Amino acid sequence: MNEKRTPFNVAGMTEPVFEMNKMHPKKKKPKFRVKRRFFLFVGLIVYVSFSFGQQYYAMHQMDQEIAGYAQIKNELLQEQKGLEAEMALLENRSHIERIAREDLGLIKPGEILLVPGEPGKLPEVKSIKELSNNIH
Repeated sequence: MNEKRTPFNVAGMTEPVFEMNKMHPKKKKPKFRVKRRFFLFVGLIVYVSFSFGQQYYAMHQMDQEIAGYAQIKNELLQEQKGLEAEMALLENRSHIERIAREDLGLIKPGEILLVPGEPGKLPEVKSIKELSNNIH
């Protein structure tokens, strides 16, 4: 009786042996189990995405700040050019003389100042002494 078992009995070959199922029971389908590696992977993806998002936001803020400073720089350069042009005019003696004649009403010795006026209004004329007293 120490015969080797086969799917069919050797002697009669008519009876199937059903003990094979006992040797290899049906495997139960394993339930879907989430492993720790999956959570670590998802956590890593979230962390990297969050980090890149923060860096992008910081770079965007810096780009806006740089653009604002560039605009201020351009405005200041334009103002500087205007002031340099005005300074060049103020170094010109003929321009200084014209300003003194037109704005301050100064005249050269021996000249007569003719000021167009409206009827009933007299222009205000200051003497050189009054002008020299106002200079600090």
